[in-house]
Amino acid sequence: QRGEPTNWDMKIFGTPERLLDSVLPHEVTHTIFATHFRRPLPRWADEGACTTVEHQAEKKKNHGMLIHFLTSQPSRGIPFNRMFTMRNYPPDILPLYAQGFSVAKFLIMEKGRRHFLDFVEAGMNLEQPGRELAAWDHVTKQYYGYEDLSQLQINWERWVAEGSIEKTIPANSPLQPTRPSPY
Repeated sequence: QRGEPTNWDMKIFGTPERLLDSVLPHEVTHTIFATHFRRPLPRWADEGACTTVEHQAEKKKNHGMLIHFLTSQPSRGIPFNRMFTMRNYPPDILPLYAQGFSVAKFLIMEKGRRHFLDFVEAGMNLEQPGRELAAWDHVTKQYYGYEDLSQLQINWERWVAEGSIEKTIPANSPLQPTRPSPY
């Protein structure tokens, strides 16, 4: 009624091993996001962040696909000025998953999980029809210090070209409820 997700029904498929170590954590994270944000997230942030909880083998597979997509001719990479404002899945969905995962991982490694979630929420809250890109440019500067999405993309591409070296994720304060609990 208010645009909030309801009536959830989850059907998952795969080998028992992958169901437990990747598919279930990924899908449960979608459910947690839906409960926390109470509205759909941008596709890159939703799928990207949910992929960060998957098994290392799945993350490695996504990274391999990312490199393939970025180096193919023509490139299948998605410009950030398009990707950050996407609400629907594109026809070529796999680049969105691979790139969203890499960008979410990059941002989480910079300032932590809580900061990433606050960034996504701030971007969504600031969006206005026809001004979505301005909202994401603004919160990118505010939360991560990059002048805009273009500067973020340049830095992310450099990180990918250098091997996507992982670093320790900064500790954040635990998630605090943003709305009063009905319980």
